Amino acid sequence: MSHPSVASTSSSDHRPTFNGVRLFRYFLLGESAINISTAIPIMLAPEFALSFLVRSPSDITPAAVVLTQWFGAITLGLTVPLLLSVPHVPRAAAGRRMAYTTLGACEATLGAVMAMQIVNGESGFSDRALAVGVMAMSAFLGMRAFFLFVKPGPGWMEGIENVKKVQ
Repeated sequence: MSHPSVASTSSSDHRPTFNGVRLFRYFLLGESAINISTAIPIMLAPEFALSFLVRSPSDITPAAVVLTQWFGAITLGLTVPLLLSVPHVPRAAAGRRMAYTTLGACEATLGAVMAMQIVNGESGFSDRALAVGVMAMSAFLGMRAFFLFVKPGPGWMEGIENVKKVQ
């Protein structure tokens, strides 16, 4: 019988699980799935996506369509570091921290810009869409700050490196 504070090895994959690393990896996969499932439709049908975001159909300009597609492409591109952080391998923590720090900076900046656009009121986007955007960016940023700085117990990002320290 193993002690609860010592890393255990799952018989199915022979990899250590420790203090939430597996849960954290599920968060990475979930976030990646959300990003991919929203970015692809945004890129393929930007007018449809914009119809939920703008004040009126006249705000869907050719430039807005192209920028929306670019936003989808950037979202897909920023999903790659998340996916590369999923495998449970040595040195995974550095990649996970880099991915979360980079995405947190993007969310903080985008959330601030959206908040400024609500105050200015002249963006073409509906206030509701901007408010939902600010709330989404804040939620993701809060989650990243939790995993980066609060770290509920050792091992949420570290995985194998942390397990070796404990043994």
